Amino acid sequence: DQADVAGTPSYTSGSRGDRIQKWFTTSVFRTAKEGTFGNVGRNTLYGPGIFNIDFSAHKSIPITEHLRLQYRAEFFNVLNHPILGNPGTTVTSGSFGRITSAGAPRVIQMALKLNF
Repeated sequence: DQADVAGTPSYTSGSRGDRIQKWFTTSVFRTAKEGTFGNVGRNTLYGPGIFNIDFSAHKSIPITEHLRLQYRAEFFNVLNHPILGNPGTTVTSGSFGRITSAGAPRVIQMALKLNF
């Protein structure tokens, strides 16, 4: 169900920790009346978004004429930028307006492959 909005919703300001605790002004939202759908529109507010860079490199090393060794390294979220989840959107929830999840930090994986 959609909520009722009784004011102008806006994003909060302050430090990153403050904004994670309260991403938008929750006081302007309330539970819709019984039997109604609520008046808040779609995409009224947006989540924190994503900034992510992945990188991969590989090197093929010849050992003999028919034998090659390949080294591969893959870096996910190479800049280790926090990937925050979306804030809670259920008005009756204790986590309404709060970001409670985050994506994976930097992940590095390496592999060796023998081609023959």
